[in-house]
Amino acid sequence: MYRWDWLILFAIITCSIKTTIGVNRPEIIITPSEDLFPHWQTTFTLRCQVTDWPGSPVFFWKRDHATLYPNADSRIAFSEDKQSITFSDVTQQQSGSYYCVAAEFMEYLFELSEPVQIAVQEPPMIPANLTVIAKTSTTLHLRWEPQGDILAEFYQVTRKPDNYQLTTDQHEAVIYQLDPFSVYSFTVSAHNNVGYRGKSSWLQTRTEPGPPSGVLEFSVGVRTSDSLQILWTEPHEDIVNDILVGYELMVHATVNNSLVVSLNFTVNETETTVAGLIPETQYTVSMAFRTRCCISDYESKDSETMREGKTMAPTDEPRTEGSVAADSLSSGAIAGISLGCGVLIILLVAILLYFRCRSPGPLLLRVGSSHGSKPINSWNDGTENGANDLIPVSPPPEYSTHLQQPSESASNNAQDASLSRSFRYDPINTTSPPPAYHSRSSSNNDNSSISDLSNVDAMESPEIKEMNVPMDGSSTSNAPIYSVPHSGVSASDASANNQLYGGARQGPPRDTWI
Repeated sequence: MYRWDWLILFAIITCSIKTTIGVNRPEIIITPSEDLFPHWQTTFTLRCQVTDWPGSPVFFWKRDHATLYPNADSRIAFSEDKQSITFSDVTQQQSGSYYCVAAEFMEYLFELSEPVQIAVQEPPMIPANLTVIAKTSTTLHLRWEPQGDILAEFYQVTRKPDNYQLTTDQHEAVIYQLDPFSVYSFTVSAHNNVGYRGKSSWLQTRTEPGPPSGVLEFSVGVRTSDSLQILWTEPHEDIVNDILVGYELMVHATVNNSLVVSLNFTVNETETTVAGLIPETQYTVSMAFRTRCCISDYESKDSETMREGKTMAPTDEPRTEGSVAADSLSSGAIAGISLGCGVLIILLVAILLYFRCRSPGPLLLRVGSSHGSKPINSWNDGTENGANDLIPVSPPPEYSTHLQQPSESASNNAQDASLSRSFRYDPINTTSPPPAYHSRSSSNNDNSSISDLSNVDAMESPEIKEMNVPMDGSSTSNAPIYSVPHSGVSASDASANNQLYGGARQGPPRDTWI
């Protein structure tokens, strides 16, 4: 026995004698005084409380009736006066009955507290030997072995790459709805109300091969009159579900579904050209890929060869199986579109001209033969042949009218009589400059002589002066006089009615046909 054990035994005997002769015993308790069930890897403290103790006691701690010495357990730390002990990251090794001992050797006092039961709650041990005992293309049967004496309430299986989790209370589990010929990784952990210690080592395995779950993607490339270029890409492993071993190609005539050609290719080939076809004929192209056990469903597309001498580049437009896709515009279609656009343009121009003719505004004087109707301008002289018509470039300003007699030098032509009326520009009563005119004069009915007087000075031009002689024979004023169109009424009509023209236009309205 250790030296302290002898002293404790002596103190106990001494306390028993004192109790027998009626001496009061000090009280010693541990706080907390109730039994403890701390969880695994938690921290807590026990403290020894003493009352009615004479002097200063010395404290000791016992676990399961064995003295607990400092540094004997790395997870238990003593205070400096040894009155309390602190537990850190406890495990089941720290479970047991704990006592506090207070001793006074000078007085031969020794007291032992009531025990406090500590039961550390730990999670189960990590399972071992995770294995696959059966597999199919879509299922895996796993099994493992429990470890340690702590029972697990349930087990959790984790799957990668999708981090799927499955819970079971057995030592095995069946994983469903897996992809054929795919690699998965699994781990398992044991749990109770405390938690779990960790996960087992990862197990990697692959499901069995299965039939393909997709079709081969391909396209029709360059098309000629007698050949079709076929291109494809390697299918993704998610739809192959096994090891890829090759491809199959079939070409049928769409009209009667007769087989034209059937070809096989290795995994390294990704294109081919089917030759010997008939021009301008529709064909159905079908392709599939092969694995070690199975062949995928066929993917079909319709395509048409070109006419002689034509070649069509690849197109990405989607095709519907059994339908005839228009791959290009024929020359007839292009000609039809061009003709339609030309007709549309002609219609638009005709509509614009129609509304332009009906809108108000001056029209160009149409000079034609004396037979038939023709439009006349409301500013002309009203003669049939249009001789000596004066067409204004801009609306006339105010004028003062003068009726004049034909001069002796005037022409005897009947048409010159119609020029006996003129208007003289009144520079006093107007605020705008005299307009410019284009004058057309003719000495005969064939309009063989036409002169442009638009740039003739009114003060110097003998033609203008002659045309503006007053009816009384008096000399004209020095003011610029401009000959203007009259109303179309002859001079004889004017003298018969004794009317002077007051500047108003009496002729037919604008755009009148006569």
